[in-house]
Amino acid sequence: MNQLAFKRLTSRIIKQPGIIGLDLEEKLAAAVAKKIRIDATGCWRYGRVSAQNYARIMVFGRMLLVHRVTYILVHGPIPESYQIDHLCNVPGCCNPDHLNATTPKLNNARSNSRSAVNTRKNTCIRGHPLSGDNVRYTRQGQRQCRQCDAVRRRSLKERQA
Repeated sequence: MNQLAFKRLTSRIIKQPGIIGLDLEEKLAAAVAKKIRIDATGCWRYGRVSAQNYARIMVFGRMLLVHRVTYILVHGPIPESYQIDHLCNVPGCCNPDHLNATTPKLNNARSNSRSAVNTRKNTCIRGHPLSGDNVRYTRQGQRQCRQCDAVRRRSLKERQA
C-alpha cells in the first residue's frame, strides 16, 4: 500500500483547523481525505457509493466522481476524451495509485464487461479457434466461428427440407 499519495493529499489539510484560509484545491482535498478509509487491499474507500459503485462528492452544486477528483488533485488534469481506469477493478476506490487515465477502448478492454470478456476469447463455445480463416465478422462487428456457422446453416436447411 502506497501511503505517499495519501500523505500528499492530506498534507494540505494540516495548515489550519477549520479549513479557513485555504484555497479551493486544499478545501477539496480536505473534504475528500476526511471521509477516506483504507482497506486491506490498499484501496481508498470514500464514504457511501452510488448504485454504480462510484463514490460522489458535491462541489459548488455539481456532483463529481471522487476517483476523478483524487486523480486530478494528485496527477493533474485528465486528458481530453480519456477516462479514469481503476487498475484494481474496484469502482469505489479513489486511491490515485490505483487510477490511470486511458482511452475508452483500453478502459473497456481491461474491464470485465461482456464485450471485453468476449474480445479476450480465442475459441468459440465448441472449442474452434476464433482466428484466421475460421472467423467471420457480422455487420455489427461481432466475431462468429465459420465452422459453427456452417453447422447451423446445414441444420436449418435440413429442417426446412
